[in-house]
Amino acid sequence: MLTPKTSWVELKHRNHPDYVNAYKKAMADPENKELWDNVEVERKKMNNKNSDE
Repeated sequence: MLTPKTSWVELKHRNHPDYVNAYKKAMADPENKELWDNVEVERKKMNNKNSDE
C-alpha cells in the first residue's frame, strides 16, 4: 500500500503541527528555498522541545 509522504509526516510528527504545515508547504513548492529553510527552523524547534522532555 502506498501513501503520500505527507501522510507519513503527519502521523510521525502529529504533536508538532507547525513542522507538519511547514513541510507540506515546502513539498507543494519544492524549488522554494525559503520554505525549506522554514522547515529546518521548525525541525530545530521540534528537536529542542523533544530534548527538553
